[in-house]
Amino acid sequence: FLDDLQWADKPSLELIRFLSTDLHIEGLLFVGTYRDDELEPDHPLTAFLRDIDRSDGVIVTSIHIGNLDVGDVSALLSETLHLLPRMVARLAEVVVQKTGGNALFVVQFLWSLHDEGLLRFSLSDRRWEWTERIRERAIANNVVGLMKEKLRRLPPGVQRALMISAGIGAKCHEAIFKILDRRGDLLSVRGRCEGGFVDSLEVATAEGLMIKNAGH
Repeated sequence: FLDDLQWADKPSLELIRFLSTDLHIEGLLFVGTYRDDELEPDHPLTAFLRDIDRSDGVIVTSIHIGNLDVGDVSALLSETLHLLPRMVARLAEVVVQKTGGNALFVVQFLWSLHDEGLLRFSLSDRRWEWTERIRERAIANNVVGLMKEKLRRLPPGVQRALMISAGIGAKCHEAIFKILDRRGDLLSVRGRCEGGFVDSLEVATAEGLMIKNAGH
């Protein structure tokens, strides 16, 4: 499985084409995803898709995945909040109105509502509840803007820990972070220590900005 094929270079696409059309390779299932709104007629991926579709011995199945509609978001909210679909119908309408149904945007918008106390769990009623103020809540134009707002609300030490982690790469063993944790001044901001490195990353993980895999 390869994601974001619209960013693949020509040598990578050529390798995929070679493997996919080699009749001596049996039982190969290749799954790739791309954003069709980023493809121009002269984009390398456009020619690649056309050539693959015309190749003998290759079965191509295209699945177009659009944005979520009100029914989809309602089902998501119902399962997540453990409430009947009719109880989350109005909330689903607002979420779709605010996000356009973009799946990542929907999830991050719900996180932001929880962070701001607009979506919360009532201990007395033992159920999730929300306020009509959600309709009036200003929101960024896209998911990037929403993520920027979320990052700005983080403590300075957590922001700096994320910056350092991003410089390391998309993945890193926890042992490396523990080594960095020994540097007491690593998260100093304007001469003030903002906590431990590992503890700051735990905050980022709790906020859904990082994923911790077992054994890594």
